[in-house]
Amino acid sequence: MVVLLLIGWFFIHILQLLSLTTGILGKNTYRKINRTLTSWWWELPLFCVINLRGLEFEISGDTIGEDEKIIGICNHQCGADIPLLLILAKKSKRLGDIKWFIKNILKFIPIIGWGLTFLDCLFVKRNWNSDKSLILKTFRKLKVYPFPFWLFFFPEGTRVTPKKLKQSQAYAVENSLPSLDHVLLPKSKGFSSSVLSLYDHIDAIVDCTIVFKPGPPSLAQLFLGKCDGAVIIVKRYPIKELPKDEQLLGKWLVSKFVEKDELIKKIKNYHRDRYTDPCLDFKCVDDEEGV
Repeated sequence: MVVLLLIGWFFIHILQLLSLTTGILGKNTYRKINRTLTSWWWELPLFCVINLRGLEFEISGDTIGEDEKIIGICNHQCGADIPLLLILAKKSKRLGDIKWFIKNILKFIPIIGWGLTFLDCLFVKRNWNSDKSLILKTFRKLKVYPFPFWLFFFPEGTRVTPKKLKQSQAYAVENSLPSLDHVLLPKSKGFSSSVLSLYDHIDAIVDCTIVFKPGPPSLAQLFLGKCDGAVIIVKRYPIKELPKDEQLLGKWLVSKFVEKDELIKKIKNYHRDRYTDPCLDFKCVDDEEGV
């Protein structure tokens, strides 16, 4: 299955390269073509996990408008979080519009990294001083982007693991911040900068919470069908409800992760006989750093 996925991505990447020749017809024509190719790119892994492996999922909460421009945030447990957000994008008919903050090293991976470059993803080093110019350049492009977009990232900055959870809790205690049990304290710099830069060009902030049954799988396990299912809870916040202040935005983000932590706790208490706490059982999770 993985080989077929890579072959499919390779041929789409060839079409992406050919799309460069449409630049003479204008940037919007080039972007329209790549919007379609992006949709095809993400359809391939979704076909594998849904149609071939029968992944069961439940989406609840707020609805996102088909023409809305949003910044999306989500908790990060494993690489399988990505396909779940793609499922949400497909349900909202926005699969071709989703863009990501991605680790810089991934752009050097043949086929995958090259293809993601055409999807207007932001390859970052997780250091604001190093990433600032590239991020602001991308934001300038998005401000004049002719189509609606979804810009998604994980404010925790890395996947949650028992070790990182303890470190996050210790940091919270030392700095008089909330100590969380299911998620890490979010890093607010990237979020605040994104919101302030795009404040007048987006419609809403969308906060997604993902819970896997019984616990977070690796990507390999997801594609092998070894995942009992997942729940995605969506909360939409109109951009005008958010403050235009970096410190206040940071506090807002932390408050949402406090709510997210409590939400995950309630879900697990309700399904105690069927769920395994993803922060306590990491036997199935692949490499710690991830996307």
